[in-house]
Amino acid sequence: MIIFIHGEDTYRAQQRVIQLKEAFIKKYSHSGLNVVTLDGEDLTLADFRSKCFSAGLLEKKRLIIIKNVVAQSSNKELLQGILELIKNKKFPPDNILIFWEGSLTEEKPKKGETNLKSALLKMLAKEKAERFEPLSANELKKWTLNEIKKREGKIESDALEELVAKVGQDLWQMSNEIEKLVNYCSGRPITQQDVAVFVQSKFDENIFHLTDALGQRQKKQALKLVHDQLANGTEPLVLLSKFIWQFRNLIQVNEMIRLKKTPAEITQELKLHPFVVQKTIPQANRFSEEKLKEIYANLSEIDFKLKNSNAAPALLFDLLIIKVCD
Repeated sequence: MIIFIHGEDTYRAQQRVIQLKEAFIKKYSHSGLNVVTLDGEDLTLADFRSKCFSAGLLEKKRLIIIKNVVAQSSNKELLQGILELIKNKKFPPDNILIFWEGSLTEEKPKKGETNLKSALLKMLAKEKAERFEPLSANELKKWTLNEIKKREGKIESDALEELVAKVGQDLWQMSNEIEKLVNYCSGRPITQQDVAVFVQSKFDENIFHLTDALGQRQKKQALKLVHDQLANGTEPLVLLSKFIWQFRNLIQVNEMIRLKKTPAEITQELKLHPFVVQKTIPQANRFSEEKLKEIYANLSEIDFKLKNSNAAPALLFDLLIIKVCD
């Protein structure tokens, strides 16, 4: 039997491989001696054949896990050999092979060459294949809640929303954050305050505070935030890039709002992190389309001046803030 586990959601893919391995050991090999894991990066065809065609010790059944042979191996002999063995059904019937791949990118073959990796993936997809794609917003909430319950924890609904928004689809980080929060709360429900204190967002929240201040025309607060960033060593061009990034988001989200799109639709269509969308929607409502485009044009002018003149960076940002807030 051949099983193909793959997909961008590497956390759930790994959990599935672990689940299959544990089920095999429980049913066929209590000692675990008949379970072998092969690293695709350094694997040779000779080693692959040796492990896959060997008889089991004491028990007949064997489990061979081949990790990232498509993603990491550049051994054409190996890839061609595996392809032919799968095509011709040459593996011993008592051996179970799990081909486990993470996120894959298509490689273009050189002229006159066959794309062995693409051919192997197509062949594996015809076997017992399980693909793990990133979870949707609703699926992510359900998964997170189930993981918390599995670890005997509880969470308030607003805290769950905050946790999912901050971490997003990175289930490796989500698993670590859940473990940390459940252990800290020790039986009581996780609150929004717990999430705010203990969970690190993937994004620099200063830019959201800054655009919040601009949207509410809080000139003093916006000036302070910019000066603090520069005083703390943020390079002017780096700060400008954050401005440009968020105002580009604001322009796009503003348009989505006018088209009556839901937050979930905005996240999907613009391919933005849910946390970014959550922060950007209320900010976008504070600016007109014309104002956003005007600010974006001003940012382009600052970019030109920072790169082509001796103008003081702090002064350029100050003038922008004054213009927006007055």
